[in-house]
Amino acid sequence: MGVDITGTENFGGVTGTEGNVLFATGTLDKKFYVFDAENGKKLFSHQLEYIGSSPPTTFSYNKKQYIIVHSTGGRTLGVGYPELVENGNLIYAFTLN
Repeated sequence: MGVDITGTENFGGVTGTEGNVLFATGTLDKKFYVFDAENGKKLFSHQLEYIGSSPPTTFSYNKKQYIIVHSTGGRTLGVGYPELVENGNLIYAFTLN
């Protein structure tokens, strides 16, 4: 299909914005990803302590956009990959420049 990066199952989810940006989490590599929705180019990634466990949440406050990422490891992935999944409880907050 011409796709270089295919990843793994995703149990966190993807959130899209009106500005054609996708926020993704929930894969075994424990990363939070930001992609350009039009061409699939990775714009940003951040290593999380635990696997992302829900779709990222985005909101605006005082003309600034925030992205919240839940990082807990996830029960479902722990069943399928017990040797890879560590559980915890963190919330990350990011802003767009």
